[in-house]
Amino acid sequence: MSRGENSEMAWGNVTLADVARTAGVSPITVSRVLNDPDKVKAKTQEKVKAAIREIGYVPNMLAGGLVSSKSKLVIVLVPSIAHRVFVNTIQNLTEQMSSAGYQVLLSQTFFENQSELEQIETILSRRPDAIVLTTPLFSVDARALLRARNTPVVEVWDYYDEPIDAVVGFSHTELGVAMAQAMIDKGHRRVGLIWVDDQRGSLRLAACEQHLLERGVEVTSVQRINPPVSVGEGRKAMQHLIDEDNIPTGVICSNDLITLGAVSALKASGIAVPSRVALIGFGDIDFAAHVSPSLSTFQVQSTDIGKIAAQMLLARLEKGAQRGTLKQNLGFQFEDRETS
Repeated sequence: MSRGENSEMAWGNVTLADVARTAGVSPITVSRVLNDPDKVKAKTQEKVKAAIREIGYVPNMLAGGLVSSKSKLVIVLVPSIAHRVFVNTIQNLTEQMSSAGYQVLLSQTFFENQSELEQIETILSRRPDAIVLTTPLFSVDARALLRARNTPVVEVWDYYDEPIDAVVGFSHTELGVAMAQAMIDKGHRRVGLIWVDDQRGSLRLAACEQHLLERGVEVTSVQRINPPVSVGEGRKAMQHLIDEDNIPTGVICSNDLITLGAVSALKASGIAVPSRVALIGFGDIDFAAHVSPSLSTFQVQSTDIGKIAAQMLLARLEKGAQRGTLKQNLGFQFEDRETS
Protein backbone atom coordinates (compact mmCIF):
# COMPACT_ATOMS: atom_id res chain seq x y z
CA MET A 1 0.00 0.00 0.00
CA SER A 2 1.34 3.46 -0.90
CA ARG A 3 2.01 6.18 1.66
CA GLY A 4 -0.84 8.21 0.16
CA GLU A 5 -3.33 5.37 0.52
CA ASN A 6 -2.19 4.73 4.09
CA SER A 7 -2.55 8.41 4.99
CA GLU A 8 -6.03 8.60 3.48
CA MET A 9 -7.06 5.44 5.35
CA ALA A 10 -5.84 6.87 8.66
CA TRP A 11 -8.33 9.71 8.33
CA GLY A 12 -11.16 7.36 7.44
CA ASN A 13 -12.78 4.41 9.13
CA VAL A 14 -10.18 1.63 9.00
CA THR A 15 -11.90 -1.73 8.77
CA LEU A 16 -11.06 -5.38 9.25
CA ALA A 17 -11.16 -5.74 5.46
CA ASP A 18 -8.42 -3.11 5.20
CA VAL A 19 -6.26 -5.15 7.57
CA ALA A 20 -6.88 -8.29 5.50
CA ARG A 21 -5.94 -6.49 2.28
CA THR A 22 -2.76 -5.03 3.82
CA ALA A 23 -1.69 -8.39 5.29
CA GLY A 24 -2.62 -10.36 2.18
CA VAL A 25 -4.98 -12.69 4.04
CA SER A 26 -8.72 -13.19 4.23
CA PRO A 27 -10.97 -11.20 6.62
CA ILE A 28 -11.82 -14.51 8.35
CA THR A 29 -8.12 -15.02 9.12
CA VAL A 30 -7.88 -11.53 10.62
CA SER A 31 -10.94 -12.25 12.74
CA ARG A 32 -9.38 -15.48 13.98
CA VAL A 33 -6.14 -13.71 14.89
CA LEU A 34 -8.13 -11.23 16.97
CA ASN A 35 -10.59 -13.62 18.57
CA ASP A 36 -9.09 -17.12 18.46
CA PRO A 37 -5.34 -16.81 17.79
CA ASP A 38 -4.54 -20.39 18.82
CA LYS A 39 -6.08 -21.53 15.53
CA VAL A 40 -3.71 -19.40 13.41
CA LYS A 41 -0.06 -20.05 12.60
CA ALA A 42 2.43 -17.78 14.37
CA LYS A 43 3.81 -16.44 11.06
CA THR A 44 0.32 -15.47 9.88
CA GLN A 45 -0.44 -13.87 13.24
CA GLU A 46 2.64 -11.69 12.93
CA LYS A 47 1.66 -10.58 9.39
CA VAL A 48 -1.79 -9.56 10.62
CA LYS A 49 -0.43 -7.76 13.69
CA ALA A 50 2.08 -5.90 11.53
CA ALA A 51 -0.75 -4.78 9.23
CA ILE A 52 -2.80 -3.63 12.24
CA ARG A 53 0.10 -1.52 13.47
CA GLU A 54 0.78 -0.13 9.99
CA ILE A 55 -2.71 1.16 9.29
CA GLY A 56 -3.78 1.90 12.87
CA TYR A 57 -6.71 -0.50 13.02
CA VAL A 58 -8.74 -0.58 16.26
CA PRO A 59 -11.20 -3.49 16.60
CA ASN A 60 -14.86 -2.50 16.88
CA MET A 61 -15.68 -4.06 20.26
CA LEU A 62 -19.39 -3.35 19.82
CA ALA A 63 -19.50 -5.22 16.53
CA GLY A 64 -17.50 -8.05 18.04
CA GLY A 65 -19.88 -8.11 20.95
CA LEU A 66 -22.87 -8.47 18.67
CA VAL A 67 -21.30 -11.56 17.16
CA SER A 68 -20.13 -13.15 20.41
CA SER A 69 -22.94 -11.82 22.66
CA LYS A 70 -20.19 -10.42 24.88
CA SER A 71 -19.17 -6.80 25.29
CA LYS A 72 -16.15 -7.58 27.53
CA LEU A 73 -17.28 -4.55 29.53
CA VAL A 74 -17.65 -4.41 33.31
CA ILE A 75 -19.32 -1.32 34.79
CA VAL A 76 -18.50 -0.35 38.38
CA LEU A 77 -20.94 1.98 40.11
CA VAL A 78 -19.32 4.34 42.62
CA PRO A 79 -21.05 7.00 44.76
CA SER A 80 -18.36 9.53 43.89
CA ILE A 81 -15.04 9.45 42.07
CA ALA A 82 -13.74 11.44 45.06
CA HIS A 83 -14.26 8.47 47.42
CA ARG A 84 -10.69 7.38 48.21
CA VAL A 85 -12.04 4.53 50.32
CA PHE A 86 -12.77 2.43 47.22
CA VAL A 87 -9.45 3.03 45.42
CA ASN A 88 -7.72 -0.22 46.44
CA THR A 89 -10.82 -2.27 45.73
CA ILE A 90 -11.32 -0.82 42.25
CA GLN A 91 -7.61 -0.99 41.38
CA ASN A 92 -7.35 -4.68 42.23
CA LEU A 93 -10.66 -5.50 40.57
CA THR A 94 -9.50 -3.73 37.42
CA GLU A 95 -6.14 -5.53 37.36
CA GLN A 96 -7.80 -8.94 37.67
CA MET A 97 -10.48 -8.24 35.05
CA SER A 98 -8.02 -6.64 32.61
CA SER A 99 -5.83 -9.74 32.81
CA ALA A 100 -8.88 -11.77 31.80
CA GLY A 101 -9.58 -9.50 28.81
CA TYR A 102 -12.31 -7.28 30.25
CA GLN A 103 -12.52 -3.49 30.24
CA VAL A 104 -13.62 -1.85 33.51
CA LEU A 105 -15.47 1.47 33.38
CA LEU A 106 -16.54 3.59 36.36
CA SER A 107 -20.01 5.10 36.53
CA GLN A 108 -20.71 7.70 39.20
CA THR A 109 -24.14 7.29 40.77
CA PHE A 110 -26.53 10.21 40.84
CA PHE A 111 -29.37 8.66 42.78
CA GLU A 112 -30.35 12.06 44.15
CA ASN A 113 -31.08 13.27 40.60
CA GLN A 114 -32.23 10.05 38.98
CA SER A 115 -34.07 7.11 40.45
CA GLU A 116 -32.12 3.93 41.09
CA LEU A 117 -34.34 2.10 38.61
CA GLU A 118 -33.73 4.67 35.85
CA GLN A 119 -29.98 4.57 36.35
CA ILE A 120 -29.83 0.77 36.33
CA GLU A 121 -31.94 0.74 33.15
CA THR A 122 -29.47 3.16 31.53
CA ILE A 123 -26.49 1.03 32.53
CA LEU A 124 -28.10 -2.17 31.28
CA SER A 125 -28.77 -0.47 27.94
CA ARG A 126 -24.97 -0.35 27.48
CA ARG A 127 -25.01 -4.18 27.50
CA PRO A 128 -22.23 -4.73 30.06
CA ASP A 129 -21.10 -8.28 30.69
CA ALA A 130 -21.19 -7.61 34.43
CA ILE A 131 -21.93 -4.92 37.02
CA VAL A 132 -20.20 -4.16 40.32
CA LEU A 133 -22.04 -2.13 42.96
CA THR A 134 -19.86 -0.29 45.48
CA THR A 135 -22.91 1.57 46.72
CA PRO A 136 -26.06 -0.07 48.11
CA LEU A 137 -29.12 -0.39 45.93
CA PHE A 138 -32.33 -0.07 47.95
CA SER A 139 -34.96 0.19 45.21
CA VAL A 140 -37.01 -3.01 45.16
CA ASP A 141 -37.72 -2.50 41.45
CA ALA A 142 -34.05 -1.90 40.59
CA ARG A 143 -32.93 -5.00 42.49
CA ALA A 144 -35.72 -7.04 40.87
CA LEU A 145 -34.63 -5.84 37.41
CA LEU A 146 -31.04 -6.94 38.03
CA ARG A 147 -32.21 -10.30 39.37
CA ALA A 148 -34.36 -10.81 36.27
CA ARG A 149 -31.40 -10.26 33.96
CA ASN A 150 -28.67 -12.81 33.43
CA THR A 151 -26.01 -10.12 33.85
CA PRO A 152 -23.70 -11.06 36.75
CA VAL A 153 -23.75 -8.56 39.62
CA VAL A 154 -21.32 -8.36 42.53
CA GLU A 155 -22.09 -6.13 45.51
CA VAL A 156 -18.95 -5.06 47.36
CA TRP A 157 -18.22 -3.37 50.69
CA ASP A 158 -21.39 -4.97 52.04
CA TYR A 159 -22.76 -8.30 53.10
CA TYR A 160 -26.32 -9.62 52.77
CA ASP A 161 -27.91 -13.00 53.32
CA GLU A 162 -29.86 -12.46 50.08
CA PRO A 163 -27.75 -10.46 47.60
CA ILE A 164 -28.86 -9.62 44.08
CA ASP A 165 -26.29 -12.14 42.85
CA ALA A 166 -22.86 -12.28 44.51
CA VAL A 167 -21.54 -10.26 47.46
CA VAL A 168 -18.18 -9.74 49.17
CA GLY A 169 -17.46 -7.39 52.04
CA PHE A 170 -18.67 -7.02 55.59
CA SER A 171 -21.78 -6.25 57.64
CA HIS A 172 -22.20 -2.55 58.44
CA THR A 173 -24.55 -3.45 61.29
CA GLU A 174 -21.92 -5.73 62.84
CA LEU A 175 -19.33 -2.99 62.33
CA GLY A 176 -21.48 -0.42 64.14
CA VAL A 177 -21.79 -2.75 67.13
CA ALA A 178 -18.03 -3.41 67.12
CA MET A 179 -17.25 0.33 67.06
CA ALA A 180 -19.47 0.87 70.09
CA GLN A 181 -18.00 -2.09 71.94
CA ALA A 182 -14.44 -0.89 71.31
CA MET A 183 -15.25 2.38 73.05
CA ILE A 184 -17.00 0.57 75.90
CA ASP A 185 -13.98 -1.69 76.33
CA LYS A 186 -11.88 1.44 76.85
CA GLY A 187 -14.07 2.30 79.85
CA HIS A 188 -16.04 5.19 78.37
CA ARG A 189 -19.56 5.84 79.68
CA ARG A 190 -20.25 9.17 77.93
CA VAL A 191 -19.82 8.97 74.18
CA GLY A 192 -20.50 11.36 71.30
CA LEU A 193 -21.09 10.33 67.69
CA ILE A 194 -20.07 12.16 64.50
CA TRP A 195 -21.50 10.48 61.43
CA VAL A 196 -21.86 10.90 57.70
CA ASP A 197 -25.53 10.83 56.80
CA ASP A 198 -25.50 8.32 53.96
CA GLN A 199 -27.08 4.90 53.43
CA ARG A 200 -24.35 2.68 54.84
CA GLY A 201 -23.37 5.21 57.47
CA SER A 202 -26.95 5.18 58.74
CA LEU A 203 -26.78 1.40 59.20
CA ARG A 204 -23.58 1.68 61.24
CA LEU A 205 -24.94 4.60 63.25
CA ALA A 206 -28.17 2.86 64.20
CA ALA A 207 -26.32 -0.27 65.34
CA CYS A 208 -23.65 1.71 67.17
CA GLU A 209 -26.08 3.96 69.04
CA GLN A 210 -28.37 1.08 69.97
CA HIS A 211 -25.48 -0.97 71.36
CA LEU A 212 -24.23 1.95 73.44
CA LEU A 213 -27.67 2.58 74.92
CA GLU A 214 -28.27 -1.11 75.61
CA ARG A 215 -25.01 -1.16 77.59
CA GLY A 216 -26.03 1.84 79.65
CA VAL A 217 -23.70 4.31 77.93
CA GLU A 218 -24.87 7.91 77.65
CA VAL A 219 -24.87 9.20 74.07
CA THR A 220 -24.20 12.87 74.69
CA SER A 221 -24.73 14.07 71.11
CA VAL A 222 -25.10 12.84 67.54
CA GLN A 223 -23.62 15.15 64.90
CA ARG A 224 -24.67 14.27 61.34
CA ILE A 225 -22.67 15.37 58.30
CA ASN A 226 -24.06 15.44 54.77
CA PRO A 227 -21.83 13.78 52.17
CA PRO A 228 -19.31 14.28 50.71
CA VAL A 229 -17.21 14.15 53.87
CA SER A 230 -14.10 16.25 54.48
CA VAL A 231 -11.62 16.86 57.27
CA GLY A 232 -13.09 20.35 57.62
CA GLU A 233 -16.58 18.98 58.20
CA GLY A 234 -15.21 16.66 60.89
CA ARG A 235 -13.54 19.60 62.60
CA LYS A 236 -16.74 21.66 62.55
CA ALA A 237 -18.79 18.78 63.97
CA MET A 238 -16.30 18.25 66.80
CA GLN A 239 -16.33 21.97 67.52
CA HIS A 240 -20.11 21.74 68.00
CA LEU A 241 -19.55 19.07 70.66
CA ILE A 242 -16.95 21.27 72.35
CA ASP A 243 -19.21 24.33 72.25
CA GLU A 244 -22.08 22.41 73.86
CA ASP A 245 -19.96 22.36 77.03
CA ASN A 246 -20.94 18.74 77.52
CA ILE A 247 -17.83 17.13 76.10
CA PRO A 248 -17.91 13.32 76.12
CA THR A 249 -14.90 11.25 77.11
CA GLY A 250 -15.09 9.31 73.85
CA VAL A 251 -16.15 10.13 70.28
CA ILE A 252 -16.89 7.55 67.59
CA CYS A 253 -16.52 8.87 64.05
CA SER A 254 -18.09 7.50 60.90
CA ASN A 255 -14.74 7.49 59.07
CA ASP A 256 -11.11 8.53 59.35
CA LEU A 257 -11.49 11.90 57.61
CA ILE A 258 -13.97 12.90 60.29
CA THR A 259 -11.64 11.57 63.01
CA LEU A 260 -8.74 13.63 61.67
CA GLY A 261 -10.90 16.76 61.67
CA ALA A 262 -12.09 16.02 65.20
CA VAL A 263 -8.50 15.64 66.43
CA SER A 264 -7.68 19.01 64.85
CA ALA A 265 -10.56 20.72 66.69
CA LEU A 266 -9.59 19.17 70.02
CA LYS A 267 -5.94 20.20 69.61
CA ALA A 268 -6.98 23.77 68.75
CA SER A 269 -9.05 23.91 71.94
CA GLY A 270 -6.25 22.53 74.09
CA ILE A 271 -8.11 19.29 74.81
CA ALA A 272 -5.79 16.30 75.16
CA VAL A 273 -6.25 13.21 73.00
CA PRO A 274 -6.81 10.52 74.22
CA SER A 275 -6.49 11.33 77.95
CA ARG A 276 -9.42 13.77 77.91
CA VAL A 277 -11.23 12.67 74.75
CA ALA A 278 -10.60 9.40 72.91
CA LEU A 279 -11.55 8.87 69.28
CA ILE A 280 -12.25 5.84 67.10
CA GLY A 281 -12.94 5.92 63.34
CA PHE A 282 -13.33 3.65 60.35
CA GLY A 283 -11.48 2.98 57.10
CA ASP A 284 -7.77 2.93 58.00
CA ILE A 285 -7.01 5.16 55.03
CA ASP A 286 -3.44 5.86 53.95
CA PHE A 287 -2.49 8.44 56.53
CA ALA A 288 -4.29 6.93 59.55
CA ALA A 289 -1.21 5.20 60.97
CA HIS A 290 1.17 8.06 60.16
CA VAL A 291 -0.41 11.23 61.60
CA SER A 292 0.18 12.30 65.20
CA PRO A 293 -1.61 11.04 67.15
CA SER A 294 -2.14 8.00 64.93
CA LEU A 295 -5.81 7.18 64.38
CA SER A 296 -7.51 4.25 66.08
CA THR A 297 -9.76 2.81 63.42
CA PHE A 298 -11.52 -0.22 62.04
CA GLN A 299 -9.85 -1.71 58.99
CA VAL A 300 -11.41 -3.74 56.20
CA GLN A 301 -9.57 -5.77 53.57
CA SER A 302 -10.24 -3.43 50.65
CA THR A 303 -7.62 -5.04 48.41
CA ASP A 304 -8.98 -8.53 49.00
CA ILE A 305 -12.51 -7.29 48.34
CA GLY A 306 -11.42 -6.21 44.84
CA LYS A 307 -9.60 -9.46 44.09
CA ILE A 308 -12.44 -11.66 45.33
CA ALA A 309 -15.04 -9.58 43.48
CA ALA A 310 -13.11 -10.20 40.25
CA GLN A 311 -12.90 -13.92 41.00
CA MET A 312 -16.65 -14.00 41.57
CA LEU A 313 -17.31 -12.19 38.29
CA LEU A 314 -15.11 -14.58 36.35
CA ALA A 315 -16.73 -17.55 38.06
CA ARG A 316 -20.12 -16.28 36.90
CA LEU A 317 -18.97 -15.19 33.43
CA GLU A 318 -16.72 -18.06 32.45
CA LYS A 319 -17.10 -20.98 34.85
CA GLY A 320 -20.85 -21.40 35.10
CA ALA A 321 -21.22 -20.46 38.77
CA GLN A 322 -24.88 -20.10 39.70
CA ARG A 323 -26.50 -16.85 40.80
CA GLY A 324 -26.74 -16.47 44.57
CA THR A 325 -24.05 -19.03 45.41
CA LEU A 326 -21.09 -16.65 45.83
CA LYS A 327 -21.04 -14.87 49.19
CA GLN A 328 -18.09 -13.95 51.39
CA ASN A 329 -17.99 -11.96 54.64
CA LEU A 330 -14.41 -10.77 55.18
CA GLY A 331 -15.20 -8.97 58.43
CA PHE A 332 -13.03 -6.19 59.89
CA GLN A 333 -10.42 -5.62 62.57
CA PHE A 334 -9.71 -2.91 65.13
CA GLU A 335 -6.42 -1.02 64.84
CA ASP A 336 -5.92 0.26 68.39
CA ARG A 337 -3.65 3.29 68.01
CA GLU A 338 -2.93 6.56 69.80
CA THR A 339 -6.30 8.34 69.61
CA SER A 340 -7.94 5.73 71.84
